[in-house]
Amino acid sequence: MIARNADFLICQIFPPANAVGDGIQATVTAIGTQMLEQEARFKAVNPALLVTWETGWPSAGVSRFGSVNTVRNLQAFWKEMDKWAVENKRLVYMDSAFDAPWRTNPKGTKKITDPEGPNGADSHFGWWKLMDNKNIRSIVEKIPGNFQN
Repeated sequence: MIARNADFLICQIFPPANAVGDGIQATVTAIGTQMLEQEARFKAVNPALLVTWETGWPSAGVSRFGSVNTVRNLQAFWKEMDKWAVENKRLVYMDSAFDAPWRTNPKGTKKITDPEGPNGADSHFGWWKLMDNKNIRSIVEKIPGNFQN
């Protein structure tokens, strides 16, 4: 097992589908519980292992876990996950600083309602968004009111 021989692991975990309907706080609690349980399993194999977690919430698109994807929910999730990480003294980083438009194919052949289709959420996990205004590109923070999501 990798955990036995590694110094650190970076684990990716996203909201479980059965928790997202209960709101951001319930989702953070569910993810935190999963993190602590998995970390305990890793530490049973290697007590010196450093475990870092990556998670996130998309601001738009169709996601695999059925979340309501808005800028407000992305921001609320980041803030609640930050509180959880501080309270539990865990290393957590968010996916990601910037949107990644290349992650979904706008001309893809999959259905618009498919998470891997042209409206997939994978390209909307960033805190900042690339704006293209008359061939001038800039990066703006996703603050409600700055742009339509």
